[in-house]
Amino acid sequence: SQAAKSRHSSNPSGAGCGKPQIAGVRGGAGCGQRADHGVGRKNGLPTAGEGHGDGGLQNQGDLPERTGNRTEHRSTETEEKDMIWATGDCHGNFERFRPEYFPEQAQMTKDDVVVVTGDFGGIWFGDARDDEALGCLESLPFTLAFVDGNHENYDALASYPAEKWQGGKIHRIRPHVLHLMRGQIYELEGYRFFTMGGAKSHDIEDGILDPDDPNFGRKFLMLQRRPRSRYRINHISWWAQELPSDEEYAEARHSLDSVGWEVDYIITHCAPTSIALMGSRHNEADRLTDFLQEVRERAKYHYWLFGHYHDNRAIDEKHILLWEQIVRVI
Repeated sequence: SQAAKSRHSSNPSGAGCGKPQIAGVRGGAGCGQRADHGVGRKNGLPTAGEGHGDGGLQNQGDLPERTGNRTEHRSTETEEKDMIWATGDCHGNFERFRPEYFPEQAQMTKDDVVVVTGDFGGIWFGDARDDEALGCLESLPFTLAFVDGNHENYDALASYPAEKWQGGKIHRIRPHVLHLMRGQIYELEGYRFFTMGGAKSHDIEDGILDPDDPNFGRKFLMLQRRPRSRYRINHISWWAQELPSDEEYAEARHSLDSVGWEVDYIITHCAPTSIALMGSRHNEADRLTDFLQEVRERAKYHYWLFGHYHDNRAIDEKHILLWEQIVRVI
């Protein structure tokens, strides 16, 4: 059974639903497959502007221009600001950050930030097997930050001490690889970013196997032989912490209360219920999507960026679903 467990410990893919304007993109190579934990697969990538679904992204550049200033806390100084970019699920495959696919990084520094909207997958094994990919990410010219998704190793994430960064809590995985924790508000370039990672896995129709179950080996082999079986293994490819705890919901509410539910950007992995249910028939409401629906109805914000549903699409003028493409936020 130990061999069976190790064979199934590679980082699998996530979910499916899905328009912003882009910079570099990662294409079909490795998409929806188990992750390659190296950086830079050799398969070809689509050029900027090619997307998936009927809402493929447009040209390189910024998100559409914001209208009005909702928050009054921003500086009116005119000095050049650092750049903030965002992209969707990586699942441990970081080829999109190669210079030929993301050439804008030539003008970036460690003061600039690229945010992954969950299913980062760079801390999947929780041991030295992650070191090569994390080393490559640390060597990038920018800071890489991520919210967590439903495909993360939460045991490994919890092993890092929490610290403060830009007004919110993080796990510092490497000096410039940061986990943006749930229910936080960060001040980046004078803008408020609210983060709430997590999502419910939908690729578990055949159950969650427990390695401590005396019948684990038999159940695992049965599922391996079944075509298109969809299951996970507890603490190897699935963690109950994929959904927030009561304490994390409370912290999120406290953070939003502290700013009167008024932010500039919201970064999550899954979407509010009303958006989630527009997508795949596999999508369903849960406590997290319902909480995010409350945020959508109560909060004032300019843009909401999220991943999880494996498409690149502007749902409407404020809600942006990201997968392979990289968009400039600020």
